[in-house]
Amino acid sequence: MSHPRARPNHYTGDPSGRFLLTILTGVAELERETGFDLALTGQHGTGKWLGGIVPYEYIVNTEGYHETNENPLPSVNMTEDDVVRLIHRLVAEEK
Repeated sequence: MSHPRARPNHYTGDPSGRFLLTILTGVAELERETGFDLALTGQHGTGKWLGGIVPYEYIVNTEGYHETNENPLPSVNMTEDDVVRLIHRLVAEEK
């Protein structure tokens, strides 16, 4: 007997599986349409931050572009950029 995740149909034989597939298809279509809309309005590929939560290690500058956050963290002699570099280094040493 194969592992359930190895099956290509991903549980589409029951109602909850079909529901999940419908949701995932809708999300993919929304992403596709959003990309088209951004391209048509000229916002896609400009490098400007289009909104939402700014990822850790970045800030949005006054012109609307995201850049590395070089501000020191309180109580620590590190920036968010330093923290990310430390995480990458530690992960690399684990391998």
